[in-house]
Amino acid sequence: AAIDVTHWTCQPDESISVPIGQPIDNLKTHILEGSLQPAVRGSAGELYLGGVGLARGYHQRPALTAER
Repeated sequence: AAIDVTHWTCQPDESISVPIGQPIDNLKTHILEGSLQPAVRGSAGELYLGGVGLARGYHQRPALTAER
């Protein structure tokens, strides 16, 4: 689990889509499809995170941690 893992500076004249942005220092982001392969740019996928900024589980929620 993590909070504040990417950043993006929005501009008033940009489109309505919101990009994931860039990972903050010491983190990595990956968008993967269902078979855990990199998703094609612009397609749907799941966000996977890695790096030192991640928690080892959910605070005071051991069942949810075990589920993930």
